[in-house]
Amino acid sequence: MKEFDIAIDRMRAVFSDSIEKDRPFIPDIPREHSSIGVVLDGVLNVISSDYSFTAKKGDVFLVKSGNIDISRAVTDSVSYVYCDFFSSPIDTSPETFDLVNHVREPELITNEFRRAERIWASGHFLRTIQCREIIYSIINRIVSENYAGTESAYKYERIRPAIEYISQRFPEDIRHDALASLCSMSAGNLSRLFAEVTGKPLSAYITSVRIENAKRLLATRAYQVGEVAEMCGYSDVYSFSRAFKRVCGVSPSKF
Repeated sequence: MKEFDIAIDRMRAVFSDSIEKDRPFIPDIPREHSSIGVVLDGVLNVISSDYSFTAKKGDVFLVKSGNIDISRAVTDSVSYVYCDFFSSPIDTSPETFDLVNHVREPELITNEFRRAERIWASGHFLRTIQCREIIYSIINRIVSENYAGTESAYKYERIRPAIEYISQRFPEDIRHDALASLCSMSAGNLSRLFAEVTGKPLSAYITSVRIENAKRLLATRAYQVGEVAEMCGYSDVYSFSRAFKRVCGVSPSKF
């Protein structure tokens, strides 16, 4: 599964607002920022140039940057707390973070948004860091909830013993049939699931783990290339250097 990330480069504001029915909010220019918020009461409808959604009380919603959006109340009025922030483009998915997310504990999430609003209003010199931390915590909780119970989560759990084994025993000779036995499946099924879940063939995944650890060791400047090769499961420097350059684009001696 593709790695999920929302990189909050800069916070713009955290505040509460409301919209009355038949009096929609219509911005004059495209949005340069994204917004994440929770509906406090009522039903919110957002229409953008390339998507639309409806969120009810307790739902956490996301409005992406780069679009002129029309926000309106479906009920007599709608109130919400939201955070405006600047970020790189955001990919949404029902398995991670969607435009509308139905959370398991809406009261807890609402309280966190309210806490962020109070911190922002305080003007404290650490408000940006503290509010960013709260928003990341909310996003992390929602992504974990959305991912749990999906087919991707089920597939990951099936190969998790192999992933943990590789992480702990990467310096050793790792046999595919031994990993398959750990996961109680055939080597063919393990290879297929590994490619589906990680996006890499099993051999490439093992190599990536070894090379990531090699990069960490080389960065310390405490070991020779030959020592790092041995510590990361390579029988000779040539094999290690070839694998390292294939993954990183440079030789380990120039890293």
